[in-house]
Amino acid sequence: MLFFFFPPLALDAAEIALGAGAGLKNVLNELSSVFSVNTHGVKFTKNFAASGVLAKQMESGLPLYIVFVANVEWMDYMKEMMLVDPATADSFAFNTLVFAGLPEAVNVHSINDLLKLQKIAIGSPKPVPAGAYALHAIRKSGIEKELEKS
Repeated sequence: MLFFFFPPLALDAAEIALGAGAGLKNVLNELSSVFSVNTHGVKFTKNFAASGVLAKQMESGLPLYIVFVANVEWMDYMKEMMLVDPATADSFAFNTLVFAGLPEAVNVHSINDLLKLQKIAIGSPKPVPAGAYALHAIRKSGIEKELEKS
């Protein structure tokens, strides 16, 4: 799930500070480039980092005019700390958890099949939303203890 904070924008602004997860880098670079051309040179200063890192940077004084985060808890934290205006923060996209693996893992058809593999890796659950999603799915499926044994 992606959340954003987007206050009303004055198009005569010279520079807009934007923060987002690294997974949005390509699309936001392209969109900001097109926007800059179409709005007579509005420029973007971009900062790509994990949701928690962006929140902590904002808390330390980094001014971000637009921020995209994929972690609900971090967006809630930013709202509570008044780093974003809750009235302008909203979700606009959702994620789907997928499995990606080497060719020998082609027989993975469900999360329980992960137990057949020698190794698995997920993103760090605290700073990486995909890691949190993976850990949640592993716990919900009931295979966490089995995976810890191997």
